Amino acid sequence: MRMLLSLGLVFCVAYSDIGLADELSKEQFERLFYEPQTVGRLGIYAERFRSLGARKQKALLEARATLMGFFAATQALDQDPREFLGGPLASKFKNRAQVGEALFGLETELLVASVIDFELPEQDSLELKYYVVVFSEGTMLLRQGQSRLKRVGASWKVVRIGGIE
Repeated sequence: MRMLLSLGLVFCVAYSDIGLADELSKEQFERLFYEPQTVGRLGIYAERFRSLGARKQKALLEARATLMGFFAATQALDQDPREFLGGPLASKFKNRAQVGEALFGLETELLVASVIDFELPEQDSLELKYYVVVFSEGTMLLRQGQSRLKRVGASWKVVRIGGIE
């Protein structure tokens, strides 16, 4: 009897998986199959974390959100990454496409972006070190860079990125 129940359970599980796969949309499948899996995380030393305080932590998280929004905007046709830029950098590019080309090159797709470290040189200014994974000419490439962000009013603006000021 147990053998029959076990076979029945295996049969149900096998066919439920097939049914699930049949019901997935292309977008769902791509997300489930291609989405990067985080295996480990970078950390911060306890002393460094304690020295930040709530105000600096908030500023770092807001600046990170700005940087990630900027990276996402370089890939979205309905967004303009120049909105995230400040200072002389804001007027350096004539159109949205020039921003992505300057940072990543022609026909290059940004796939992953992450912050890996920070510095707090001045009160309303900070630097975020980052890496990006891009797909270019059939090859995945990892690139590291550094950005400087300045607080402008209530928001953060990118004023230097990847050596471009």
